[in-house]
Amino acid sequence: MRRSRALFIALFLAALLTPVSRADASYSVVCSGYSSCESKGYSNFDYSAKQRTSYWAMYTGTNCTNYVAYRLVTTNGMPNKRPKSGVGNARDWGTTMSSITDSTPAVGAVAWWGRSSGGNHVAYIEKVVSPTEIWVSESNWSGAFDWRKITKSGSGWPDGIIHFADPVPTTDSPLSSTVAPEFSSVPTADVELTADPGTWSPAGLDYTFSYQWLIDGTTEISGATSSTFTPSADMLGRPLSVRVTAGSSGYASKSVTSEAAEVWPRALTSVRAPEILGAAKVGTRLSADEGDWFPYPDEMTYQWFADAKPITGATAASFVPTAAQRGTTLTLEVVAQHPDYEAVTLVSSPTQRVAP
Repeated sequence: MRRSRALFIALFLAALLTPVSRADASYSVVCSGYSSCESKGYSNFDYSAKQRTSYWAMYTGTNCTNYVAYRLVTTNGMPNKRPKSGVGNARDWGTTMSSITDSTPAVGAVAWWGRSSGGNHVAYIEKVVSPTEIWVSESNWSGAFDWRKITKSGSGWPDGIIHFADPVPTTDSPLSSTVAPEFSSVPTADVELTADPGTWSPAGLDYTFSYQWLIDGTTEISGATSSTFTPSADMLGRPLSVRVTAGSSGYASKSVTSEAAEVWPRALTSVRAPEILGAAKVGTRLSADEGDWFPYPDEMTYQWFADAKPITGATAASFVPTAAQRGTTLTLEVVAQHPDYEAVTLVSSPTQRVAP
């Protein structure tokens, strides 16, 4: 007899914590299970590690009341004590807290099912898309943790929204960057860049992003605070990055900086022009100084000229004038080539007239 009675009580308690009937709900499951949700960027806010601890004197483990109490304590900053003695079974939450229960969804509030047939469930509201669509995270009695998207087009809409307390931002914000910010392309002088803020966790929140572009690692560029930025020519060769600060209602903001990338020119750029080294004399070797370039060319070709006329066969980086060039002025044409740019041709200053 005692064993039968104990079994009846256990089944009765389990029934009290069973979530709202899925058959009646207009919803879609975004993810299910701790690890599966984490892999998709939907956090359980460390409840998987804390579920054996009782919050608001609720049953521990996978059940809706302990999970929601955990979130109200750790995210909303409420004390780990029931606000009223009647806040026990999920079905009683809305009636016990009727003074703060309405039909207006809000992030950090509690979705409550208690009046509808079979309703005995609470969930934490993570996102409010509209007055008729919300996203919740929840832990189900003897079931799985999941995130759900619920729309107001059926009998599955919550019976009420309980506004215990707005979430309190803390330095232990669960916001985290799962994919770091990055640029839309290689930073190039005089070409506009667009910053991609990356991917953030928990997913499903309404994020706001602010931007600060940085040069040389940590130096903030004055006025560069939008998602787009055009590097200037004086930034050539210097590392550029962008710091993205993410925020969402109820969470402390968090900043992440992209990897730095060197600013490149739009075209192959000569920093110092080519020149001819040596004395212009018959029989004396002259050498080519191809100058300085950014980026440095992959290949250089040469052509020597006498009085602006090409010297046949004189296509090396050095040249020895002969009697045929005596009395002429020599110049050197340098063609710089790089696979990412169009070739650039420059001509050196002329030498003195070639001496005997």
